[in-house]
Amino acid sequence: MPSPRRRFGSLVPRRAFGGAVGRNYARRRLREYFRCNRELFPDNTDLLVRLYEAPLDWEAFLLHLGELLRRAGRLRARMNDSMSGGEAGGRAVRKPT
Repeated sequence: MPSPRRRFGSLVPRRAFGGAVGRNYARRRLREYFRCNRELFPDNTDLLVRLYEAPLDWEAFLLHLGELLRRAGRLRARMNDSMSGGEAGGRAVRKPT
């Protein structure tokens, strides 16, 4: 039986984030959010997130994103808040300065 397909894409425009460091950081945070919560998405799900501006608080942004996805019926169960931010798979994620 084929494994369920869950794909993620992000659009992070240069105008909103300026340099490559900020854009790459945003992409990393979004990918890590999807990786940590992959099992909550229904099978055969494609998710595309476009950021129009840099979030001031990533923790609050990722919690809000999870809530929006739950309301839209795109998440199966309540997400564990510890998966949303500071630690990413046991690795500390550094915030840009």
